[in-house]
Amino acid sequence: MSRIKQAAHFASFGGACRTAVDMPSRKWGKLTAVQKGGLGSWYFRCDCGNEVLKEGHYVRNRARLFDAGKALTAPSCGCAR
Repeated sequence: MSRIKQAAHFASFGGACRTAVDMPSRKWGKLTAVQKGGLGSWYFRCDCGNEVLKEGHYVRNRARLFDAGKALTAPSCGCAR
């Protein structure tokens, strides 16, 4: 990608470059990605059986924090509270 295209791409997202993440069938905490729900949103199935629509970046970051010991609960539909 040329520098001009990179700058335009960067600016079009408010300064943050977003990359697509292949999420179907991947698991974070208690949530398993089922299908894409919209711009950045995914449908997840929780271990308890509930299905929820959540932002993909939130689930991934929450799982990373939990694994590092900086979050008290793993990503879930709310059943882990």
